[in-house]
Amino acid sequence: MGDYLPIFILILLATGFALGTLVMSHFMGKRTYEKVKLSVYECGMPACVFR
Repeated sequence: MGDYLPIFILILLATGFALGTLVMSHFMGKRTYEKVKLSVYECGMPACVFR
């Protein structure tokens, strides 16, 4: 078990770094709620109407 301790520590550090990066980007990230960004995406094709 002692031989695997450095591997477990590395996995914990990598997981902690990944989660920490995601959490920090969530809290510190720029949020822009613009009308264009929140509008429905249209590709130029007419909408399909199912009857």
